[in-house]
Amino acid sequence: MVLGSWHAVADGGGEVFSPLVWPAFLKRRALDPLVPDGDITSEELRVRSYDVEPLFRWFHARRLRPALLLLFLPLEFLPLIVSTALTGNLNHPEIWQVAQADFLRMVRLGDGTSDFAVPLVRDYPSLINVVIAAVTLHLAFGNCRRADEFAARLHAQGMLRVPPQSRTVVRLAVLRANRRFAACGRHSWAVALLSAGVALLLMGAFRQGGVFSWLAPDGDTASRRAWSAAAYQSWWASPEAGGLAGPLAYGLVATTVSYVMIKHNLMGVCLMSFFVAIRKDVHYAFDMTDADGFHGWKDARALVQGVVVSVLISLVAFGSLFLSLSVHQVRWTTPLLLLFLLGVPTYFVGPLLLIRRAMRGFREREIARLRGCFADLRERTSADSLERFEIENVERREIAVVRDGRVRLFRVKEVVATTSVYLGSVAAAMVRILTR
Repeated sequence: MVLGSWHAVADGGGEVFSPLVWPAFLKRRALDPLVPDGDITSEELRVRSYDVEPLFRWFHARRLRPALLLLFLPLEFLPLIVSTALTGNLNHPEIWQVAQADFLRMVRLGDGTSDFAVPLVRDYPSLINVVIAAVTLHLAFGNCRRADEFAARLHAQGMLRVPPQSRTVVRLAVLRANRRFAACGRHSWAVALLSAGVALLLMGAFRQGGVFSWLAPDGDTASRRAWSAAAYQSWWASPEAGGLAGPLAYGLVATTVSYVMIKHNLMGVCLMSFFVAIRKDVHYAFDMTDADGFHGWKDARALVQGVVVSVLISLVAFGSLFLSLSVHQVRWTTPLLLLFLLGVPTYFVGPLLLIRRAMRGFREREIARLRGCFADLRERTSADSLERFEIENVERREIAVVRDGRVRLFRVKEVVATTSVYLGSVAAAMVRILTR
């Protein structure tokens, strides 16, 4: 047998492998373990989303309460408070007056203050991001739980059906998804290094262009830049004000915040790639009686809603970050900017598009099934009988119900609110950046 002309059936169709493709095919098949045959069970459709993060896997294995993850909030604040207390950069003697002036300046109702001292209590973006990182960690763990059982629950409720010819393909898709989750967990060190790189980029951006120019009092460009430069010199995280402790504490916390955000996004990518992989190999169904208000897809709403809430909270974090940057500093933070602009709509629109495709396929199959059933009934009655007339009326009504059925996981006001928050955050960040 000549390897260059070897024929095999793979992934549901015949393939002809060239000598260059053949080794890659063998390597891929060697990675795929033998999968069982027979009916697929709901338990087999569970994805091990907890493996995306060793901490989540540890919590899940010990069945610990997710609320315990909120303890990371004081743990994140601890190095900040200790380092700034040791260097005298923790508090401001007139913080309430300064905070009020800063707020009025931010909403353009005041002229701001000439006080350029930025201790920890005045570093609003850092404080906000630390709180959001802890909350996001808690929300991400909850999303892992929903993702773990989502496909299994759909299958158990009859909303996801695997045709006999697709069982092996779907089982392999589950195994590959679990490998991706596990790979993210094994390579957490790489994510940590990437997060440290993001923290260094942020610190470089602040050092290049100063900080908090949005709080600078009214004046010409030169005076505002001078205020921003002076603010950097007094910023608790700058080497000039905090010595070595300030940059180290900021770098540690910024790395932690970036790590949480990146891992959360990796979990979303792994989960979405699984459903994209099986989109042509499974049949989705919908409860046309609409008993739960979402045509049997209430679990999908809970999962997408959890992701959307996490995304909206992340928007606050990104928005507060970009308040500290100017247009000259954006190039230092391009990875965060791309995540801000592209990642957010992807996790909201992507699942809705998949569900729309699933609903379209369900309508086609269900209408074909109904027509076949009613065709059998018509054959048993005479053409001009009253029974034939009633059968045709029922057929039209049943088909109309299926054809007009729409699954709306979110109400119009929820979609409008989410879109408004996203577009408003993007617009505010861009205006703040471009108008300095």
